[in-house]
Amino acid sequence: MKLVRCAAPGVAAALLVSGSMAGADYSSSVDEDGCWDAASPTNGSCIEVARQKEQGGRLYVYYANTCAHPIHAKVCHELKTGKQDCGYLGIAAGEEAEYWSRAETSTGNFSYAAVGLTDPAKAWVCMSRYKLGQSVP
Repeated sequence: MKLVRCAAPGVAAALLVSGSMAGADYSSSVDEDGCWDAASPTNGSCIEVARQKEQGGRLYVYYANTCAHPIHAKVCHELKTGKQDCGYLGIAAGEEAEYWSRAETSTGNFSYAAVGLTDPAKAWVCMSRYKLGQSVP
């Protein structure tokens, strides 16, 4: 699992790596509940920001699943108050999902983390196991 903190375009991003090695393959990381670390052998993580845009007073961030299996992600957008606007996204293999915040209250900084799952009914089991129910710093 990788926790990635990103900033508005032009600002450096910091990566924090935890959990299993990014080089582990899918079949070796699936546990008894069908949870897996959402690590990709090619880029380290199955989740990445595909693009972002501001439109209609909203800041949209599009998150892509670059792996061949579904993932469940926790995404957080930083607000000017210092609080986080967080949500959860289920993202099918090779697909994208969007999360938006009001542009006037958003700093443009965001963070995200993901876990893989083979059974969507166990999303919260997997999220808890990989501690994604807790705040993404």
